[in-house]
Amino acid sequence: MYRSARLRSIASLKLTVRDRIVIPGIGTGLDLPGLPLTAHVVGLDPSPAMLARACVTDHVAAVDLLVGDAQAVPASDAAFDVAILHLVLSVVPDASAAFGEVMRVVKPGGRIAVMDKFAPDSGESRARRAANAFVRWTGTDITRRLEDIIGGQPVRVVSHETALMGNYQLVLLQRLTEDEVNGSCKQP
Repeated sequence: MYRSARLRSIASLKLTVRDRIVIPGIGTGLDLPGLPLTAHVVGLDPSPAMLARACVTDHVAAVDLLVGDAQAVPASDAAFDVAILHLVLSVVPDASAAFGEVMRVVKPGGRIAVMDKFAPDSGESRARRAANAFVRWTGTDITRRLEDIIGGQPVRVVSHETALMGNYQLVLLQRLTEDEVNGSCKQP
């Protein structure tokens, strides 16, 4: 069901052969078939069983799978060109912390693809809060707002579209460069 949305999200990244990619919450590796064969990927998941399923792929050249937490990515600052957050921000305990970690490990100018379900920016409805009480047992939170998660971070929304029967959003973000953050421009 998610395959076409995953592929659209990955295509929006316009990946190059040199891009280093981090996938916090790689799960069973469902994003890997959408990546170029030359991709170098670091994938994290807290579940060794999920990583074991992701390990059986031959879709990309180099995949390093690590047991780890999206809220504490074991990588140096600005180590990656790209991050893929598919169905992660609605399930991690602290989505803002997970996104903050992605911002730390993605280099300035880097791209971040997000696919998830978010509450509308206009606020959550009483019906959505009631539904969340029911679906929360599945480990997902449908009341999280994207703006609350990415707010205050040096990032711009490049594209934002609705997918999968209107319940999910595909968002392409770009981390701002130091010049953009500081409001300066380069002189010719």
